Amino acid sequence: TSAGGGQIIALGSVIDNNSNDPTTINGLVSTGGRRATEDLLLPAVVRAPGAFDTNWRSALTLLNTSGTKVNAKVQFIPMAGTAAGPQEAWISLEPYSMGIYLDIVYTLFGKDLGLGTVRILQVDGGTFFAFNRIYNLAADGSTFGQGTSAYRTADAVGSDRDHAIDDRR
Repeated sequence: TSAGGGQIIALGSVIDNNSNDPTTINGLVSTGGRRATEDLLLPAVVRAPGAFDTNWRSALTLLNTSGTKVNAKVQFIPMAGTAAGPQEAWISLEPYSMGIYLDIVYTLFGKDLGLGTVRILQVDGGTFFAFNRIYNLAADGSTFGQGTSAYRTADAVGSDRDHAIDDRR
C-alpha cells in the first residue's frame, strides 16, 4: 500500500547461477475481483528444440500476496492447428508464499513438446502475481532467456477473442 495514495509497481530480478544471465520480472497482480475480469494469460509458453542446439522452456512464477490460500486452475491452450485441446492443472499457494514451476509444459501438463498459451483462472479469493520466463536450457544447465508479463483476459485483443476466451472455461 501507499500512504501517499500513489501507485506501486512490483519488479524483481533473477540471476542465473551459471551464466549470470539477468532477467527482470515485471509485476502483474490480480486484484482478487470477479474471475471473468481477473483471469491472467501468459501469451507464449514453450517446450521445444530450436536452432543451434537450443532447448526452449517456460517457467511460471506465482506469488500469493494475500493472507489467504489461493487456488488457481492453470490451462495450457496449444497453438492453433495442434490435435490436442486445452489441458488443466491445479496450483494451490499458501498465504504469502511463492511457487516456481520450471519447464511447465512438461512438469504441469506432461507434454514432451508444446507451444501455446497459458491461462490462469483464479478459483477463490486472494491476490497473486504471475510471471513467465522463456529460456534456453544449455547442456551445462545454465540458462538465458526473456521474461514475459501476464496479461488480463480483458486486455486481450484479436479477431476471435470472445470465442477463444469463453470456450476454454
